[in-house]
Amino acid sequence: MKITLLALTLVAASLGSQSGAQQISKCDARAQAANIAEPWSANSRSFADGDVRLTVLETPGSETAAFRILILTPPRNALGERLCRIISYQREAGFFGVTLSWMGTSYDPLYGLVFDIPVQIFVASTGKNKPARLHLTVDRSIGAIGAGLR
Repeated sequence: MKITLLALTLVAASLGSQSGAQQISKCDARAQAANIAEPWSANSRSFADGDVRLTVLETPGSETAAFRILILTPPRNALGERLCRIISYQREAGFFGVTLSWMGTSYDPLYGLVFDIPVQIFVASTGKNKPARLHLTVDRSIGAIGAGLR
């Protein structure tokens, strides 16, 4: 447990120094099938022989920040369930848009799976959205997840 917490802290710190870490939270009521963005085939991808899954959620409540990313990844608990986390832009706000079909993927021996996901962020001061890239890392061996904008 201490190793996992240390790894999460190190990943978040390294990503945070680049441009600010995004909100990573445990799955809650937002992580239900009714919130998977349509069409499902374009908004859900699996990796590592199905061990890791990214899914775009469209949560009710905000027209400008409704989209989040759900991650399922090992390690599995005693019941065989994967770790479940939700990535948001900020504590209470999601992204204006998320596009999995144009994401880049790679593997880094230090961080594990690396995803470069195109996102849109709503800028309240201008009333417009702007494009950004979400840099997401998933180390499935210890359950470490890091996320930051570039």
